[in-house]
Amino acid sequence: GGDCTAPIQTFKITVRLPNNNVSVEELKPDLVHALFESDKKMCRLDVRLAPDDCSVVIGYGMPFSHPGEQFEAFINNSAPDSVGVTLIEVLQQRHFSFVVASPSNVLRNWWTQPLPPPLHYPYGQEHAWSYERYYDLISGNKGPQFPPTWSFNNDNDHLTVLTQSEIQDIMWVHQAAIEISEVFFRAYFIAPGDEDPQDCQELYAVVTLGKQFIEQHRQPWFRLVNLRTLKLLLFDREGDENPAEWNARIAEGFSKAGHPIRNDDLVLQVRRPGPTDSDRRPDFKVKAFDTRRRADDAQRRDNDGWTCVSLQFNNDMFRDHKRKVKAVNWFSSQAQPHDVPEELSSQAAMPPISEELRFRMALHRALVHGNGFWKVLAPNQDGEEMDQLTGAMAKARLTDQAESLAHRGLPVVNLIDLPDRHIDALMEEVLPADQMRLYNYLSERCLGLVLIAAPPGFGKTTLLATTTLAMAATLGKIFAAAPTNVATDNFAERLDLISQNVVERLNTGKQSEDQTRARRTFVMRGYKPGDEYQAFINLLRDPKLGDKAAPDNWLRDSNWRLHLSLSFWLLMALESNAVRRLHHDDPSSIHTMKHILGSTPAYNRLCRVARGAMTWEEYESGPAVHRDVISGLFYTLLQSADILCTTPSLSCQDDFKAWKEKAKGIAVDEAGNISRPDLYCVWGNTLLPCAMGGDDRQFAPSNQTREDEMDSDGNHLNRFGGDARISALEFFRASGWPTFRLRVQLRMARGLFDVCHREVYSDLPFSYGSGSELVNHGVGQALERHLRARFRQLRPPPPGNLGEVFFHCQGTTCIVDEVTRSKRNPDQVENALEFLCGLVRRTPGIRASNIAVICPYKANALHVERRRRKPQFSALSAMPPATTVDSFQGREADIVVVIIGTTQRVGPGFTTDKHRLNVMLSRQRSGLVIFGDINVLGSI
Repeated sequence: GGDCTAPIQTFKITVRLPNNNVSVEELKPDLVHALFESDKKMCRLDVRLAPDDCSVVIGYGMPFSHPGEQFEAFINNSAPDSVGVTLIEVLQQRHFSFVVASPSNVLRNWWTQPLPPPLHYPYGQEHAWSYERYYDLISGNKGPQFPPTWSFNNDNDHLTVLTQSEIQDIMWVHQAAIEISEVFFRAYFIAPGDEDPQDCQELYAVVTLGKQFIEQHRQPWFRLVNLRTLKLLLFDREGDENPAEWNARIAEGFSKAGHPIRNDDLVLQVRRPGPTDSDRRPDFKVKAFDTRRRADDAQRRDNDGWTCVSLQFNNDMFRDHKRKVKAVNWFSSQAQPHDVPEELSSQAAMPPISEELRFRMALHRALVHGNGFWKVLAPNQDGEEMDQLTGAMAKARLTDQAESLAHRGLPVVNLIDLPDRHIDALMEEVLPADQMRLYNYLSERCLGLVLIAAPPGFGKTTLLATTTLAMAATLGKIFAAAPTNVATDNFAERLDLISQNVVERLNTGKQSEDQTRARRTFVMRGYKPGDEYQAFINLLRDPKLGDKAAPDNWLRDSNWRLHLSLSFWLLMALESNAVRRLHHDDPSSIHTMKHILGSTPAYNRLCRVARGAMTWEEYESGPAVHRDVISGLFYTLLQSADILCTTPSLSCQDDFKAWKEKAKGIAVDEAGNISRPDLYCVWGNTLLPCAMGGDDRQFAPSNQTREDEMDSDGNHLNRFGGDARISALEFFRASGWPTFRLRVQLRMARGLFDVCHREVYSDLPFSYGSGSELVNHGVGQALERHLRARFRQLRPPPPGNLGEVFFHCQGTTCIVDEVTRSKRNPDQVENALEFLCGLVRRTPGIRASNIAVICPYKANALHVERRRRKPQFSALSAMPPATTVDSFQGREADIVVVIIGTTQRVGPGFTTDKHRLNVMLSRQRSGLVIFGDINVLGSI
């Protein structure tokens, strides 16, 4: 592949023939003149397949559409051509004859030249998780990177590439973590206040690493510190076999008077275990000092003047990789079905596999191989496999009629098989010019696979949500996912919003008590069960907490959000003020639960505390509903959901996994950012209908090892790094799967998409929609007026357009942490905050809540948050927290302010990544303001 996947206007089937039985005969000139208007020499090339040989057919069975043309039936339905021959008969013949414009000697030499052996991956045939086997294979097969693979010839190549791309991404880091865990360091501790350090639950630890250590472990070290958390072992002395074990996290941007931090210092925030956790030695006496000078004096006097510690990064490092490797192995031809539809679970989930399910799984394997469906739809015409697949295809229920093998194409699924009124209500979410195109696309989907692709701001998530709601209404329960928590939240919110719009249209003219009123689709956002329960209790205590009810986990930030969570729906049924009131069109299961809770005496106190009729203290002092009962209510709601939204990781856990295995289809947003192993975790291997939407020119899957990263001997650390960067969406698009593309910019004001289009999407035609007219972007116009008034020399954008603004911050300093490699630029941050403060104070129509600040580096975002707490920036108190580019994907704001952070002296860092730049410059609706060093980007 090149820089990106692009649409093509051709349909191609490739046939590869063996070269061991050929003949070449030069055609006589009079025959050439009778056939062609050419004076070139022509030859007849005959290729005959020996009994043990076979041709390789690539691309057969792929969806093709060209209505009204005779060759459409020839390709899709095996209709005979003008001489009565079908496509499958052409491809299955054993003798091929070609006329070639070439002298006979040249053609003979070219055709019979020896070919290099096929690429063979030296990783064996067994791919299930085994640390020891992986370690031996990787250690024994180091070398250059393999070229990315866009199609696979067999199961083993597919399993090898996708498992090894995951394993090699983490194995070398884990090995380094083990080596680092065996190194002893010296650390001194700091109390956060004036308390006695031995009485403090939380302390800071300054660990001196030494420049030699940093240089020796530079590559894996920056991966490890990005984990943010670790275990700190504290020893009475080196060789102590009973160390204390305390939780620790990186203290980003630590600053405390009297404690200057040096270039080779790692600062940790550590937490002393609770008194009941005696095995981890909560009473360990640390060496603490109130100033760095006293700490250094103690260290100079005695090497044991500081505490002996070691850093343990290697806990649970493989959890996600094990999950993905397991999912990839579902696509072995020997694998059992996973995620089996409910009606098949009893008779087909366990061996022997039914013929119908065998056929679906074979199609699914062929689909993820990317070579077409020749081996499934047209296997060899003898042998047991032919008989089995013929029977399976006759019984498959994915199409309305069974056909003979010779005339069978891919099964077709109607994903929008609904009454006209329902279809019309859904299609109002789509631009008029796209409505019929979308209906036709969804009503005849080969394999039920939908691909939606478009640049940012073109309505991908809205269109995918509309498609997902159509699938839910047609098929039943749908499992929805996205690669990140933010993207999953956005997808769930859009699904719920569009469902409300659709139901409102369906119920137009109906009274509220009308029993025929349509109900909203029950959309649920799933989170970790422990976080869910604690958030629910916190909201009973204080209904005003909202998202702040998320549990305070010291080691990790909770991803829990209130909207559409289990707590949201249960609190609604309890009539709590923490959420909106129950609407008469809300799902019937919520109304049913409200009735049960209100009429059951056992829930009386829970209802009263939720409604505010009883204080939390009063509730807590009496008989409270047990946690198991709350979990049971959560489970009941979960089983009632129509669409469940989680990340791929959560989809494999507990009740969410069981729900997913009963789903009738899946939907994936931001599929340009999801890896194929992550997709497999959600999809299973039984070819459920699947809708994917995204943009493969924004973030690629989050493989951490750079493609150019090598060890000290010049061997690539991940030999499959290029494959790891190919997203699920990009792979299927590259295989030639029909994609629904959007062509109208809907979000950004006219002119604000021009840079992205010029630099990233120049091959794609587009136009601005009516929503891009300036009359819809008052905030952007107010920003433009402020800029023109303050900077008179600023060139105005063309009439009817808005443009981005770059503030060149000359002479600023980018501070690079030598230990964590984080970057922050206090000067650029100060410039940005001062500008924004003036903008909000002086410009009517612009509020701090209209603005979002994003930074390429987390340290810079944290610095923004520290600085904006100062009194001089109080006008920005309502501004959302500054965040990184990665965390902001899928979100948007009226005005986006980008603080680049880097300078010409330190270099651009990963701000030169086109995917990251694309995301960074495409989150705005009405204004884009960039602060940085204009010289740092070079030719970008």
